[in-house]
Amino acid sequence: MFSLCLWHISSSQAALCWKSTVHVCLGGEISTSRLTSPLFSDLAINATVVVVEMPDVDAQRVAVWRAIDGDTVETSVGRVRLVGYDAWEWDEPHGPEARYFLIGLCGGTDYLDVDDLEPRDRYGRILGYLWCGRVFEVGGIYYTAYASVQKAFLLVRPDLVKRPLYIPPDEHPYWRWLKHFTVAFDRVDREDKTTRPPRAIKLLTP
Repeated sequence: MFSLCLWHISSSQAALCWKSTVHVCLGGEISTSRLTSPLFSDLAINATVVVVEMPDVDAQRVAVWRAIDGDTVETSVGRVRLVGYDAWEWDEPHGPEARYFLIGLCGGTDYLDVDDLEPRDRYGRILGYLWCGRVFEVGGIYYTAYASVQKAFLLVRPDLVKRPLYIPPDEHPYWRWLKHFTVAFDRVDREDKTTRPPRAIKLLTP
């Protein structure tokens, strides 16, 4: 069984995609045959697949204001250099596409986990991991799903990445971080549209 939970965005068939994905996540494991079914194949043509998971327990909520490039964002707590990958620069091949991909992932209420062992780089930028949230509806209930920006680049759009990048000492070693998968959904009250604190629905591990 394949236990990586997938989330589709930016699709002309978004409503169908949301419902299918949520039922898969809530149901637990999904098989490789399900992933290669005509439904997923058709959706993948017009959709971006990203990894949905639970932010680390020590992650803080931040607002992402803008993307500087494919691996750097301006947030409510300062400029953040996303660790884990080195995206193409703006004037390099795929540079503009990497930035626009990051813009498409982020916005609204997001979670940032600052690397405790190496909190800033030599330029003074915060080093951390970022999860970006999106609100959607299933059966009249609103949820927020969180997508890992690092995994979206490394696993889904490796063509936008020059190389994996880890600045030691690293709180999350590459081999361990890349193999850890969780999924979380926040329920949003339909009346006031506020998001409750995140909770893990199902722990998914390879």
